[in-house]
Amino acid sequence: MNKNAEFYKLREKLYELRVVFYYFSFTFVKILTKTLYFMKKYMFFTLYFVLIMMQNAIAQTNIEQNKSKDLLSGNKSTIDLMALDSIMYDDEQFNNIYFRFDNRGNIIFHQFGFHKIENTFNEDSLLMEGLFYMWNFDSNAYFMHERTTFSYDNNRNLSEEIQYMFINGAWLSNTKNIYQYTNNLLVKNYSFFFNEETNVWDSSAIVECTYNESNLEQQLIVYNYYNNTFSLSSITNSTYDDNNNLVLTEVLHYESDTILNGYKNSYTYNNNLMVETITELYNYVTSSWVPSNKQEITHNSDGLVVELLTYMYNNNQWNLHRKDSCFYDINNNLNSQQSFINYNEGWYCQNKSNAIFDYNYSAEDMLIPKKSSLLSIYMYPTSYNNMLTHYINSNNYTPDDSNTWAHDTSFYYYSSKSIIVSLPNNIIDNGNELLVYPNPTNDKTIINLSGVTDKLEISIFDIQGKCIEKQIKQPLNGYLETSIDVSNLKKGTYFINLKSNQYKQTKKLIVY
Repeated sequence: MNKNAEFYKLREKLYELRVVFYYFSFTFVKILTKTLYFMKKYMFFTLYFVLIMMQNAIAQTNIEQNKSKDLLSGNKSTIDLMALDSIMYDDEQFNNIYFRFDNRGNIIFHQFGFHKIENTFNEDSLLMEGLFYMWNFDSNAYFMHERTTFSYDNNRNLSEEIQYMFINGAWLSNTKNIYQYTNNLLVKNYSFFFNEETNVWDSSAIVECTYNESNLEQQLIVYNYYNNTFSLSSITNSTYDDNNNLVLTEVLHYESDTILNGYKNSYTYNNNLMVETITELYNYVTSSWVPSNKQEITHNSDGLVVELLTYMYNNNQWNLHRKDSCFYDINNNLNSQQSFINYNEGWYCQNKSNAIFDYNYSAEDMLIPKKSSLLSIYMYPTSYNNMLTHYINSNNYTPDDSNTWAHDTSFYYYSSKSIIVSLPNNIIDNGNELLVYPNPTNDKTIINLSGVTDKLEISIFDIQGKCIEKQIKQPLNGYLETSIDVSNLKKGTYFINLKSNQYKQTKKLIVY
């Protein structure tokens, strides 16, 4: 079972330390497409365009007031959004996926295959407990298998999680993690397992993280506890360019302080778009790095991946192994993919997929639930700008017969959910016109406000009411204009709140 959402990225790093990548799967195309979509360069607006966007912002205000229940008059608002209720497949019932939400948009129930999860959140939308069930074919019912509890510090950072196993009708302690932070950045993770013989928590591992001046992870060190001492297990070093693009990741695994194996990935960019990746493997016999695979990435004018070429290194040269092509609709939804494999000096299509959308619903109409430690997959795909209704994945495992295809179809079902957004301040509108444009956006948004003189606290809240960014700005001659970079935010609905001694107001912001 996965760990806490706020450290899911860290967990992925730990899992990666156990794996040597020989080549990336086609899933990388989807992830890369999503990542690169948010890296489009911000264009400065002419005065005429600013005036048009100001008109759009005023129109957006009217839409917000109609869609919500008077957000500006109190600290609660109800927003109706379309939420993904289930994903149905055209085969066995245990492949189907089901969700249930609370009125804050948190997923409190998730059933998938032979497992199901029940989550409990507090009024601040923090996950407090998760129950994990497995299917018992003998009793033809689910049975409790694992239970995880979570604790947080005053900054909403996870401070402790404890996992229990349900054995012989009782919950028995199993593992525990304790987290330490500096400036809200995770710096240490202590892992323990429960020793039933001694009835105490024994150390299992320590993870140490360091960051650069941009708060990007620079080094991750893992120590395993064995024979009453901690020994070095692995080191991950990351290097970034001046634009904070990751240019090198090096992972080394150790045994008795000797390098056992490792890999490193180097990344090349053009206008902040990744155009090449090279993977090398560590040869402990020669203490050298050996080329393994390479990818060349081509983008369209919108910065979306349209082709991915994968090379394998053998006979002292790069040999083209795979071709992946991506196609998009007019709304930049990834609606078709094709993968070709080099076979007998020729190319045959091994995999293809198609996505079908309901264009009556756009990104701003969709609820994008946050990840949790017990739920990190099967969410509404954030690389799509409209409602996904069908996904057809097709495979051909018979290279000599191009007409032999196996098709798997997924059906996505939604319903309208009334989500309560609670902001910590009594938000009121005292007449000053606040403009937020462009809105929707996926890059930067401009805040424009006149008639205020005091320092303004600008806060961004997600749909669960969590403050994810805060900054202080000083108006000049009663006028404020500033921009906020939202390119790192997930697609969804947010709220920008401005507050001073004499002024409070909020606006809804759509990030696509």
